[in-house]
Amino acid sequence: PVEITRAITLQIYDMTGSMIDELVNEEFSRGSYSIRWNALNVSSGVYFAVLKSASNRNIQKLILLK
Repeated sequence: PVEITRAITLQIYDMTGSMIDELVNEEFSRGSYSIRWNALNVSSGVYFAVLKSASNRNIQKLILLK
């Protein structure tokens, strides 16, 4: 959950470190949010979701199987 209003980015990277999608780049108010990634045009493989704010960075490994 977002504790205070802040700018948030959520980006998807491939195994080479290239950003392949930016899902969010905006300011969010306090609360919980759900973001859906449309991976229709992306190959099966390993990806990383990187969630960044001014004070935090969280990386989640994703395995996409089609």
